[in-house]
Amino acid sequence: MSKGFNENTRVQVPTILHLTRLGYTYIGKIYEENAGEQYDSETNILIDEFHNSFNRLNPGKEKEWQHIFSDIKQILNDDDLGRGFYKLLTSETTYKLVDFENPKNNTYLVTGEVTCRNGDDNFRPDITL
Repeated sequence: MSKGFNENTRVQVPTILHLTRLGYTYIGKIYEENAGEQYDSETNILIDEFHNSFNRLNPGKEKEWQHIFSDIKQILNDDDLGRGFYKLLTSETTYKLVDFENPKNNTYLVTGEVTCRNGDDNFRPDITL
């Protein structure tokens, strides 16, 4: 293989470019030293993005975002392969995390190589949405 061809040039960059053409916003690299400020290291949720999106999707309930964020962290900590989180996303509750009826109200972000941790285990997906 040529020196110019590698995982980044053949998979990661073309995929990110394609996703940006579909409407995703590339947010750049997320650095582990920004854990707790830019993102939550237990869930990899971008804190400001979650806060802003929650407020936009739930007018009048802006003060509840931290409570909901804590609930999500607890649900994601359960050993149920994501079933509880899926149920939370799709259930009829008093607040929205995703607007399924009006997808343009949602925020679509993409980045590459974010370290995901679970106890002593970790992995780095090529692309994270």
